[in-house]
Amino acid sequence: IEKVVNTITALAADIDQKPKNKQKRFVVKTATGISFINPDSILFLEKQGKKAILHTTSNVYEITCKFNDLEHELSDHFLRVHRSFIVNIDKISKIKDAGNQSYLVFFEDYQSTALMSRNKYREHLDRFTPSF
Repeated sequence: IEKVVNTITALAADIDQKPKNKQKRFVVKTATGISFINPDSILFLEKQGKKAILHTTSNVYEITCKFNDLEHELSDHFLRVHRSFIVNIDKISKIKDAGNQSYLVFFEDYQSTALMSRNKYREHLDRFTPSF
């Protein structure tokens, strides 16, 4: 019995040391096949009609998938900031007031921007508040 208890204790310790809520790969079906994408490389997703545009640090993918399904498949590092945009909060470099009750979201070393609604800005303000 002692050996079983020691094994279970060792396994529990191993599980505790593994990162939680870490997604290995994001699998998307594109017009040319299936792509395996590292979630850390995703900057944002943009809804355009029935399609979604996935912006990564190195590529742009057009995928056919329900936007809500994409939102639920991504980790906590992704936020729905507009009805048409999901962003990786770790990749945001700046948020700027764009007038018209919306904000522009800028990303590190990337020209395209995402929109953030004023309601979502208020809802997630605590995540964007400076830490100093």
